[in-house]
Amino acid sequence: MGISKGSENSRAVIGKWVMASEFEGEGRYLLASSLGTQESFGLQNKQRSIFTHHLLEGLRGNSPDAIDELGRITPETLAKSVYNNMKNLSVDQKPIRKTEGSGDTILAQLEIKEIDSSQFSDTEKIQTKIEINLLGILEDSEFYARSFDTIKKKLSIENNDDVHKLLQSVGATKVKIPKKNGVLWGTPRHVLKNLLGEKWTYRYFETLRSYLPELESEKIKEILQGIAYSDKDSENKEIWRLSTKN
Repeated sequence: MGISKGSENSRAVIGKWVMASEFEGEGRYLLASSLGTQESFGLQNKQRSIFTHHLLEGLRGNSPDAIDELGRITPETLAKSVYNNMKNLSVDQKPIRKTEGSGDTILAQLEIKEIDSSQFSDTEKIQTKIEINLLGILEDSEFYARSFDTIKKKLSIENNDDVHKLLQSVGATKVKIPKKNGVLWGTPRHVLKNLLGEKWTYRYFETLRSYLPELESEKIKEILQGIAYSDKDSENKEIWRLSTKN
């Protein structure tokens, strides 16, 4: 892949605009090709930059990182896709993003085709049915998380290893209730949504993170951006509020 430098004037204008802009209101998303002090490189064999190439690939659904589990392309998944595709290039160019919004902003919804179940074996059909049943247990509206023994009993599965494999297959993670013994299990989005709802008007980020000890902070924030919005309390500490759309 041939790489060339972008326009000097374009770099200067874009860099200055990114550094000087003040965003107000909801639903604003900025994804820039590089830091203001860096150069933006182009592709010699295409009439566009490296950044634009990966941006378009993400919007077209050609990059797996750009698509979430529901087949949607959002500003967050698109930014992640562009960054991941550019981070290993032999150029000093780091794309940046700035977001301010709440709820789920969807740039594109890819068609999810129905799958003919006849192509699967009986074992695969049973596995899928069990996973759907497990998600129903984990995402029951009355509970934000479930104990391992409860899950095991409701699935009628005796082998602990089999239950752990199923939990992993549906993206469940361990949930730790602060100051209490024992570990629960839940899907991260369902857990966070319930922790932010009902009697709580907001939660501190550190509190939310304490419930999900196995997830990195960046992953938790990525999930939160789809269901909530960040804010600051009177002492300038980071808090999260549930979006009205959820």
